[in-house]
Amino acid sequence: MPIVTIDWAAGRSQETKTKIAEAITDVMTEHTGLDKEAMIVVFNDTPREHWFIGRKCLG
Repeated sequence: MPIVTIDWAAGRSQETKTKIAEAITDVMTEHTGLDKEAMIVVFNDTPREHWFIGRKCLG
């Protein structure tokens, strides 16, 4: 059972997450031959103030 984990800054809508999860599931099933029900997509929404790129905070 494949698990795809996406770590990103919080703030995306449920609609966006659903579309991304559907697209990832479609690609994974196409290339693995596994059933869609076997795919797991996890979104880790981290507050933007916890993300730094170089020395700059995204928050």
